[in-house]
Amino acid sequence: MISILFILLKGNIMSTIQLGAFDFDLVTIILTYLLICYGQTGAGLFAFGQGLLIDIYSAGFFGLFTFLYLSVFLGIKFGCLFFEHTSRRGLIFLVSLAVLFKVFIFSVLMKAFSFEITISFNSVLSSIIAASINGIVAPVIFYLLHQCNHFIMGEERENT
Repeated sequence: MISILFILLKGNIMSTIQLGAFDFDLVTIILTYLLICYGQTGAGLFAFGQGLLIDIYSAGFFGLFTFLYLSVFLGIKFGCLFFEHTSRRGLIFLVSLAVLFKVFIFSVLMKAFSFEITISFNSVLSSIIAASINGIVAPVIFYLLHQCNHFIMGEERENT
């Protein structure tokens, strides 16, 4: 639910300041965190649920974002085989490639459904910059999510 609110807020902010290169993809970072820390089941359910919620609240083709986020989930899972996701450098590469993979899959799906999209050098450069920013920010978000998890679990242990 928090990620839906973030996406809606991000859409309002991006439409006012027009900075496509600084697109922040919190859903992909959270999906990577869930896959690494909690396994395939939780991350797969999150990807499916997130895609379904975006499909429900968007006016696009039903199932488009569900397929997109499940594809990103499988891409991250496949990427974990090649990158050392426990190190910062591996995490940065994994998240950056997942964001690039998401942009690529979304572009292919838009072309497949006959939407008129143009792929220019600026859009490719913007996607690479956005992926790099997401990759660099990912270890910080992972640290914050770990701290929130420890805080919540610590509170839960004290109450029982």
